[in-house]
Amino acid sequence: MKHSGKKRLIHDGFSLIEVLISMVIISIGLLGAMALQATSLKEGQVSNYRDNATLIAQSVLDAIRANRTNAANYTITLAASAPTGTSITATDLQNFKNSASELLPSGNGSITVSAGTSTATINLQWSESRVKSGTDSQEFSYVSEY
Repeated sequence: MKHSGKKRLIHDGFSLIEVLISMVIISIGLLGAMALQATSLKEGQVSNYRDNATLIAQSVLDAIRANRTNAANYTITLAASAPTGTSITATDLQNFKNSASELLPSGNGSITVSAGTSTATINLQWSESRVKSGTDSQEFSYVSEY
C-alpha cells in the first residue's frame, strides 16, 4: 500500500502558532506567580510589624507587673520623649520608646495606667507606607491587667 503525500493523517510536530500560544499561557502563569510572591512578601512584612508590636507591648507590661508599686509612673503619651534618669521606671520607659522606634518604622508608643482598675493600655503606632501604597498608619492597642 502506497500513501500519497497529499493527505497526512498524523501531524509530525507542533506548528509555530501552537508554540506561541503555549508560551503566552506560560508567561501569564509566571507573571501571576511573581505577583503572588510579591504580595506574600509584603504581607509577611506587615505580619512582622504586628509581631514586634505585640512583643513590645508584652515586654513593657511585664515591666509594669514587676514594678507594681510604681505602676502609675509608667503613664507616657505619644508626644512625650523617654524620661531621662536611671530609675527602674525611667529605664523601662526608655526601653519601651527605643524598642518602638527601632522595631517599627516611624514607631512610637504611649502607655495609660489606671490604678483604680489595675489596667494598663499600651498603644503603638507605626507607618506601613513602605509595604502598602500611600501613608498607611497603623495603631495597635493592648489592654491588660497588671
